[in-house]
Amino acid sequence: MADAFELNVAPHNFYGPLAMLISGHFCSMIPNFRIMEMDVDEVPWISTYITSPIRIEAGALHVPNAPGWGADINETAVRARPPKEASRSVLMPIAKS
Repeated sequence: MADAFELNVAPHNFYGPLAMLISGHFCSMIPNFRIMEMDVDEVPWISTYITSPIRIEAGALHVPNAPGWGADINETAVRARPPKEASRSVLMPIAKS
């Protein structure tokens, strides 16, 4: 629909390597792709969460041609780093009505 109105598309990707692959595939299929943002300030082990590494060369994401999104979730790596429980100090208070 954006293309019909001559608007560019710029996905904002701050959700990890699988989301980057999904956004990359999306961008490779639309005529009005402008730019894809990504989070470069990630933890060093984030790339272990997928089975194939993300390749970025000369500022371009190489979209893999493997089935699906081009990589699978590495469930062993995900299980090795379970989420930590948030402390009460970082939780937002609930407003009482």
